[in-house]
Amino acid sequence: MKSIVALLVLSAALVACSSKESTEVARDSGVATRQEDAGKQRYLAYEHAIAADLDESDLKPVYEKVIATCNSDNQIDCTVLDASITSGRFLSAKLRLRAKPEGVRKLTALVSAGGKVSSQSTHVEDLAKPVTDVKTRLAMLENYRTKLLELQRRPNNDIDSLIKIAEKLAAVQSDLERARGESAHLLARVNLEILTISLSSRASRSFWSPIAESLHDFPANLSSGVSTAIVGVAYVLPWLFVLLIGFVLIRLAWRKFRRQ
Repeated sequence: MKSIVALLVLSAALVACSSKESTEVARDSGVATRQEDAGKQRYLAYEHAIAADLDESDLKPVYEKVIATCNSDNQIDCTVLDASITSGRFLSAKLRLRAKPEGVRKLTALVSAGGKVSSQSTHVEDLAKPVTDVKTRLAMLENYRTKLLELQRRPNNDIDSLIKIAEKLAAVQSDLERARGESAHLLARVNLEILTISLSSRASRSFWSPIAESLHDFPANLSSGVSTAIVGVAYVLPWLFVLLIGFVLIRLAWRKFRRQ
């Protein structure tokens, strides 16, 4: 009796998951249909890159403005994937974002307005095959689950048969959730675009920046030069000793030759 109750509970959970996934399938299908109706390529994943040179005083404000725009504008569905800024010899920053196509255009225009664009590129990856493979696998798994549910409803099933069917249903459900996750990831790559932003101030530095950096690095450079000189002396001393011995031997040999 406990086994039968457990099987009934498991079956109810699987049916509930099935209903939820059917809703998600309909929603994803709607997204794909809207894309197809818009006349666009359905499964192309776009990745853009832009590099710009800015004044030292403008780089950090532009960097912060891009992040603030990404986080505050809900209409572009933007997410900051990676962000870093360095203040070494040359001030620079790098951002990696994911957003809707209109969001990518907005952020690109923001960077272009803040400095001089040095390079810009776009890479397109066709995801038609992996998306189609996942959809085919989903259809097969859903068909298999439907047949298992039909077998489970048969009145002449014994306990062993019900247990085996429940195990198969659990395995199929796990495979369905994994395939659905892959499908959602692929659709996100199609519907959202990647933007990599590189900001640099090397080409737009002030006149005094190199001089200030040289003065700042003078103690370290002096220390490095002294250490290099010491290492050079350490290498030269043994050779000087060898040359001195050789010189003495040659001189003795020359004197002996002259006496003869």
